[in-house]
This record gives sequence, C-alpha cells and structure tokens, in this order.
Amino acid sequence: MKKIFELKVGDKFELRKDLENARMYGIITYSKDVLQRGCISKIDEDDDTVKSANGYWYSLEMIDRVNDKKVEFIEGFEYIIKEDEEMKVDPMSLVQSGDFVVLKEKDSGIDDIFVAIQRPEELILTNYSRGCKLNSWISLENIKGFYEIKKIIRFKNNFYNLGEALRGNPMKHFSEIIYDSENEVKEMTVEDVEKLVGCKVKIVKGE
Repeated sequence: MKKIFELKVGDKFELRKDLENARMYGIITYSKDVLQRGCISKIDEDDDTVKSANGYWYSLEMIDRVNDKKVEFIEGFEYIIKEDEEMKVDPMSLVQSGDFVVLKEKDSGIDDIFVAIQRPEELILTNYSRGCKLNSWISLENIKGFYEIKKIIRFKNNFYNLGEALRGNPMKHFSEIIYDSENEVKEMTVEDVEKLVGCKVKIVKGE
C-alpha cells in the first residue's frame, strides 16, 4: 500500500502541462499567465484550493507535482506519490532564498553566480558578480530557455550575514551543495554514445 501524504502550507507545487487557458478547474479558471509553480501559503479546505506565495489561487485539479514528486490526489488534500514513474529532480524546485546559484548561459556557455532573494511575489536571482544590484536580476521562473542551473550552494548557518559572504569568497561559507548537474545521471541512446566515442558500440551486461 502506498504511503498517503497531506498537502500543507510550505509545500512546493507545479501545475499540469495540459491545462487549457480560460477553462474551469474546480472553482478556479486557469490562465496561462499565472506562474506555473509556487509555494503554498494558504489552504482552503472548503473549496479544495490553495494560495501560493505569489498571490494566485489554484485548485487541486491543476496540480501535477508536489515537492518535485508527481502526485495523485485521492481525497481532499491527501495524495499519493506516483512512484512507478521515474522521477527527475528539477533544480528550480530546490532553490531557496539566500542560496548561491551557478547558472550557465545557454547561448554563450558562460557560468555566472547569482544569489536567490525572496520577494513578496516571487523568487528572484540577482547577479553576484555585479554586486547583487537589484537592477541586475531575473525571476527564477524566467530562466528557462536562457540559463541552465549547474549548482545550488547553501550557506552553512541558519542565520547569516549575506553581506559578509558577498564581500569575501562566498565558497568558504558553504557547507552543502544542494544540487550539482555534474552528478546527475545522464540519459543517452546508443546513437549518442556512438557519436561520443566515434565508432559503433555494442551494449553488453557487466559481470
């Protein structure tokens, strides 16, 4: 029997990919302009809806993933995790305010360090190399297509002086790498492997 979980304030969620614009889901009309992921700040048990930190309301019918796990709601806010489906960690769901995030620009291939800062309506990444000026930032939601998350590094103290880390070498202040793309399992076809090694290959079972 699969373990049953209950949705709660603080959980992160992501919407289904097949939602249709202007269609009703529960009591909420979906708009393609709303943020596709968020963090739950309020729960309405009467209407089976949740409010995210960015201020939008969502119905349970719209939610596809909770804390980066594909889920199925079974009764009210209770859900099970679809463990039969291979799950890949989405690094965007791991970023918290205060994290240092190494991004790779897809066009140039250049790495740069950003700091995650929680604004009332959204989580933003501000450029560390430019002194964390708030006129040099990008919404976490908007990095897709432009940047790839390479690393997420978290400060070692529960309370810390961000300015102290920024003035020195921030790497000295970290105790935990939350995410490292280099350690992710890469899926490859036989054709991909052949291109990599430059010759035909035959996959055999190891001893």
